[in-house]
Amino acid sequence: MLNRAYTLLVEERQAALSLHAEIAGSDTAKADFLEALHLWRSGHKWAWPETSTHRNAVLKIAALLSDRDAIAARIAREAHVLRGGLTAKGHVFVLTDTSRASLSDGTPLPWIEEKRLAGPRARKTQPVGLRDWHGGDRPGEMALFTDGRAKSALLDRCAPGKTITPHAVFRRDPETIRAWRTPRGLFSARNAPSLDAIQSGTDTVARLGALIAGDAPDDLLTLLADTYRGYRAPNGLVEKPVLRATLALANTLDAHDVPRAWIIEAQMAVDSFACKMGHHAEVEALVARTYRAPDKVFPSIRNARHPIVLTARRLTMKHPLHARWLSAPELSFAPGGVDLVNQKSLCEPIPDLSWRHILGTLFNRPDKVGKTTSGFATRVHSHAQLAAAAAGLHVTAASGAVDLMDRIFADSDRS
Repeated sequence: MLNRAYTLLVEERQAALSLHAEIAGSDTAKADFLEALHLWRSGHKWAWPETSTHRNAVLKIAALLSDRDAIAARIAREAHVLRGGLTAKGHVFVLTDTSRASLSDGTPLPWIEEKRLAGPRARKTQPVGLRDWHGGDRPGEMALFTDGRAKSALLDRCAPGKTITPHAVFRRDPETIRAWRTPRGLFSARNAPSLDAIQSGTDTVARLGALIAGDAPDDLLTLLADTYRGYRAPNGLVEKPVLRATLALANTLDAHDVPRAWIIEAQMAVDSFACKMGHHAEVEALVARTYRAPDKVFPSIRNARHPIVLTARRLTMKHPLHARWLSAPELSFAPGGVDLVNQKSLCEPIPDLSWRHILGTLFNRPDKVGKTTSGFATRVHSHAQLAAAAAGLHVTAASGAVDLMDRIFADSDRS
């Protein structure tokens, strides 16, 4: 395998030298041409330039590379520049730490801004979008300038130094490490559209609010029909989708200053909720057509304690915001998340318990001895601990979303 790889590299080198001898003039340096050819091929899925247009593009890049100092000087003129260079189309790309993206509480996000220049002598830059700070050169890019000072400034803002004492037997001296303030699941700039959608998701709030208030009976009956139309029955067991609607992003720092974030989601068992809203006949008819023993199934659907609940889904590097966030309510077979009402059993009984308090059970250990309903001693989360957790919680949501979540939690808590 290694011999074959070496043979391919030699063959490509010979083909590149032959192409240089064929199309490059005496004023084109061989090193610049080979770099330009490599850059052009990386941006075109490693194809070879066959047409005259393609070959002229390679010669154009080689001409630009012959004066790479001028390109680097033009890139350096931009403020807070991290990196810059040439693209396979002969444009100049510039990556700068100028987006200053953050959450509603000021938590910084390490997203950088990408700009383009038509050439090294162009005066104005054209914004392209956001990129991840840690990403290297993409296919079709070649870095010609980097500035470590801008990278250090970005890290000082997003991951300031923190002094810790290692728990080692032979080493107890404190040391300073980088402590990220960005929650996992929010590092990638791909989350930017989802973060914008969170704050502008008033359609989701309005639709779900109308369903809960009983102001959209036609919408509810349509969802009910879709629920039973889309059911599945693996091994003869009926599985129905639930209505999911993501409402907010919650983030905080835990007791160890580790940033954490969750998506707060409303999940509705449509048939049970339809019964709660008085549509017994419609649900009973659908149950009779779907189940073998509808007389046993319908009472459990009708008497469900929590037809709609709030859940928290943690954001991680594997499950980032853009993968968790739903732009509109949808029926889903994969609800998941932690039911916040069920977490109430882990909390010390207090009259003003809210979903904000209960969210504190997800990143704290129980700190008080309490009793279960059966009288057995167990450890629970104290009022003081949950109050501190709720005070440090920051919520990003559209207008009206927090009030809707408070109502859903209060209704499900009383049921």
